[in-house]
Amino acid sequence: MKLGFNEANDRFCKNHSVMMDLELCEKYGFDCIDIQSECLNRDLEAGKITLEEMGAWFQSHHLKMLSYNALCFFNMKQTQEEKDAVMAELDEIIRRCNIHNCEQTGIVGRMGAVYSVIENNHIHHINNMQELGGAEISGIKLHAAIDVVIRRNHIHDCTMGVWCDWEAQGTRITQNLLHHNERPAYCTWAVGGMESQDIFVEVGHGPTLIDNNIMMSKVSLRFATQGVALVHNLMLGTFLRRRRHELALYALPYPPSHGGRGLHDHPPWRRPLLQQHLRAGAPGGCSGKAG
Repeated sequence: MKLGFNEANDRFCKNHSVMMDLELCEKYGFDCIDIQSECLNRDLEAGKITLEEMGAWFQSHHLKMLSYNALCFFNMKQTQEEKDAVMAELDEIIRRCNIHNCEQTGIVGRMGAVYSVIENNHIHHINNMQELGGAEISGIKLHAAIDVVIRRNHIHDCTMGVWCDWEAQGTRITQNLLHHNERPAYCTWAVGGMESQDIFVEVGHGPTLIDNNIMMSKVSLRFATQGVALVHNLMLGTFLRRRRHELALYALPYPPSHGGRGLHDHPPWRRPLLQQHLRAGAPGGCSGKAG
């Protein structure tokens, strides 16, 4: 078992600083730390630390960064002006990160990922020890990935590669390399553990575009959704679809807000959009009929 520290516990303390947290965690035997975005941004603006200095510190110490917590409490805002200010901050780009050996998720978000671009990251060895199960386990796990682009990432050796859960509306997953995304044979399946695959999209209405990806795990794609276009992907694993009779949320135009719920139990692909290149003799294949 590893010991972690969450900066949410002391971020309002007098004279708080990220470097002080790092030094104290190192001194008292912590293994990892969850750094709060508001704490880091405050120190960067005050000139207390640079990203280069923090990166060099981690290279020479035992303590590792577990996650970067950029949660925005959107639902707690009282006025439309406050909500608009939060949404304006969500136009983010996450790129060129090496994210590894996290025991839950590499990149995770719910609504907070709206409009984001997640690109050129190396994400690997996520949830390999199965210390946690449940619905937030993946290399990239997003709820409501509205107008999100996930591109040119190398994702491997994770329990799951990419998981878009609810409202993958205007989402594009493109030019990613995914392989060996399956539960390791040496570990016991965690309570609440989920199935493994390269890409999983569920409970949505689309439109979702998945194009020009290379997927080489035992299960390439798993769907429980509609409105997905699959174009020019190389798939070496199984392609599975399951039906879920469930009301799914959909978003209204900008700024995004929940417009209601509707049934999504329709075939998620159409024949002109199926341009997959399946390896001869690959296990499985399309588990439903194209419309």
